[in-house]
Amino acid sequence: MMRWMRGVSVVTALVFSAARVDGQGWITLPNGQFGYVTSYTTSGMFVCVNYFKAGQCSAQGSSVVLTNGGASMTIAFQGVAHTVTALTTGGTSVPMGTFTRTVSGTGPFTLPNSFAGPTVFYLGFAMNLSMMAPLPQTHPYFIGFSHPQQGFLDTYIEGGVGQSISILPPPPPTTYGGVAWDKLSLENEIYPVDGSSPVTAVVSIAPEPATLALLAPGILGVLGAAYRRRSRAGGPRA
Repeated sequence: MMRWMRGVSVVTALVFSAARVDGQGWITLPNGQFGYVTSYTTSGMFVCVNYFKAGQCSAQGSSVVLTNGGASMTIAFQGVAHTVTALTTGGTSVPMGTFTRTVSGTGPFTLPNSFAGPTVFYLGFAMNLSMMAPLPQTHPYFIGFSHPQQGFLDTYIEGGVGQSISILPPPPPTTYGGVAWDKLSLENEIYPVDGSSPVTAVVSIAPEPATLALLAPGILGVLGAAYRRRSRAGGPRA
């Protein structure tokens, strides 16, 4: 994964924008529950991964153009600048950005074939999540696009489960480990027509480190089972 992200660095200044009990991101909700307010941004860049038998791929920053014959499709990522209140109970669904597709040129557009197999990524997108917790931090995700010879792009997200970013200590006596960015989601099949595909995530306040240590074996078991199922299916999935 890291080779797709090498050279990708996004540094963004973020500002909290809510009343806090101690000026450090923590607030007390009307029901007495603590919440953590943070602002975040997303951005990223495309990489053309594989050589193409016909047509071509041209990536420039947050957009990529696929050309085949006299037609082309542009895929562009629009990041977000958003503020969320992470809760200690339950998760909050938040936007992470949108991939938009625009087809142009003469004749119908079909995805160009590559020399790689249908389960190998021929497009990559390195996405960065930047938040203040308590200093500016950036967490990378990788989104791969493969072409399974069925007329659409198949997507796979790496690093989209259980990512926790450290935060300032909560008001005593509570103890929490960080803000968890979980369940990064994008539709599995992207067709070569005009349209848009949103990316979302679920945000919550993570348990304290001791609790996370107890949960880790179970989480690893679930991830291992999911990997084995994807391998048997013969293709990547989000």
